[in-house]
Parts: sequence; structure tokens; C-alpha cells
Amino acid sequence: MTEIGIEEIHERINQMRSEDPGYTYVRPFSTAAESLIEVVTNVDGRWMFGLSEIDMLVRGVGPGELMYVTGVSHSGKTQVVLQSLVNNPDARVILFTPDEVDSLILTKLIGITHGVNGEILERQIKDGDPRALEMVRRVATETFANLVVIDNTLNFQQMSVAVAEATLMWGGLPPQVVIVDFLELLPGDGESDGVQWKSQELKRWCKAEEVPVICIHQASRSSGKRGQGRGMEGMRYGGENDAIFVLEVFRKSEDKDLEDIERERLANTVTVAVVKNKRPPSRKGESDLYLDPDAGFVRSLKPSDLMIQRRGADRVLEIQGSSNGSF
Repeated sequence: MTEIGIEEIHERINQMRSEDPGYTYVRPFSTAAESLIEVVTNVDGRWMFGLSEIDMLVRGVGPGELMYVTGVSHSGKTQVVLQSLVNNPDARVILFTPDEVDSLILTKLIGITHGVNGEILERQIKDGDPRALEMVRRVATETFANLVVIDNTLNFQQMSVAVAEATLMWGGLPPQVVIVDFLELLPGDGESDGVQWKSQELKRWCKAEEVPVICIHQASRSSGKRGQGRGMEGMRYGGENDAIFVLEVFRKSEDKDLEDIERERLANTVTVAVVKNKRPPSRKGESDLYLDPDAGFVRSLKPSDLMIQRRGADRVLEIQGSSNGSF
């Protein structure tokens, strides 16, 4: 075997460096350093809920990261997610919502932003109230000018086309978050492409598109009692392993084991719990938030929110307790 001199070795190395090897999967680990620095320094690249109870633990959902928002039906999942849109009104958002038509989403957003009861809003629109009509059009065209709501049922390839079209519409800027409401309604039938398959495909799609994805996921009705946290066991058919974060939403007031006065005190609250968090130091915890019963907006809880108004009485009865929640 002919011995190779040091100069020839250097020459071969330089030749390799000058050529693009065109690797498909392999890349130097050093690229992870630049990626980490970019993610940490560019906080605008992460989706923040605008709710400190969530944001201080998760510190934003970054590109390629998947968050599940799970809970039983009518627990407040969609309201919590929509509140994040209201808290980021200028953001470029794609909402895939085969569960609800776009006009219903608009009704909810008007309620959250303007504190309007949906029933009253419909009555005003029906009566031709010019102020209500102007408000509806302003919210859709100005307040959420960068919101794209797609209420068709699309597969993952079609979702990629939608992302490309929205990016083109936004002048080449990509979406800042993609929201899916909800996982079970994504196309797929049978064992081979059931919910677990959909979750795995959504994870792959999320990383390929390099966009933060928040997906609403119905919890199993048999995984515990309403009004109580179920943790990771609340996921219906899996998916918890695919997510970077899992946010559980439930209503303590629906717990039949509570005394009537305690359930009344918690009637206008919703509990959010970070039950999975892969962002170091991986902190978890839960807290109660205020959920307005008429307009549907969500905000941090105030002590006055836990006061019970007694009709016909000259005083407000305040029940003290520790249900306020903390992280």
C-alpha cells in the first residue's frame, strides 16, 4: 500500500471542502449551536400565549415544536387557544378548523375582543345595527388582518399547500403559528391511520414546515372524572409522546364531589395545567384562570372573581380558599 504524504492528505481534505457533498440527512452537530442561539435570542420566533401562567413555564412554542391542548369536550380548550390569538392580534396565524366554520370563529373572537355576548351580537346583526355590522367587518379585516381560517378538512399535503399560499399572501413571510382544531378530525380512517398515526404525521409535518404547531386534542371521557386533572393519562389514543408540550384544560366547577358553594365559587374559572414540558428545566404546574361566561375571554384570576354575589343581600360573600392555583 502506497504511503500518502501529509501534503496530499491536506489537498484531498481541501478538495472535499470545496465540493458540496449533498448529504440528505447528515449535518455537523455544530449547526445545533447556531440553532439554539437563534431560538433563544429570537423570542419573536416562539408563540407566546400572552398568559403568564403558561408562558413563564413553556417560554413559547418554537418552530418545529408541537403542543397539544387536551381536555374533555366543552372544557375551555378552544377559548384558551383563541385568547392567545387575541393577545397576538397582528400575528400571522393559520387556523385549520374542520370542527367549526369560519363565521363561528369570528363570532368568538368578537366576543373575546369586545366583551360581546354571541346571542346579543346575532340579534344586533339581524336588526341591521350599523355599529354591530361595522364592528364585525373591522374585526375581520383590521384586528385580525393576518389571520387565515381554513374550515375545510385537509390532509397534510394540502395543509402544506395552504401554508405556501398564506406565505405568498403575507409577502413571503411564513406563519408564526399553525393551530389545528382538532386532531381527531384530520383525515384518516381505520387502525392504520387512526389518531395515533395522525399524531405521528402531525409531528413530522410540524418539523418539516418548521413552524410552531398548537393542536387541540379531545381527552377520553373514560380517563377520569370531569372537573379533575387527568395529566398525561387524559390523552385519548396517544400522542403525548409526540408533543414537546401538553397543556391540559379542565373546569373544577364540574367536579360533582365539591360542595355546591365551592362549585359556585369556581363557576367562572378554567384550570390550565402544563403536564408535559420538554424545555429545560421542564417545570410543570397548574393554575386557575378567569373565563368570562358571556364573552368567553380568558385572563389571570383576580380575588374578586372568587366572590359569590348573593341576590337580595346587602353584602358580597367571599369564600376564602386555596383554589386560586399556583405554579
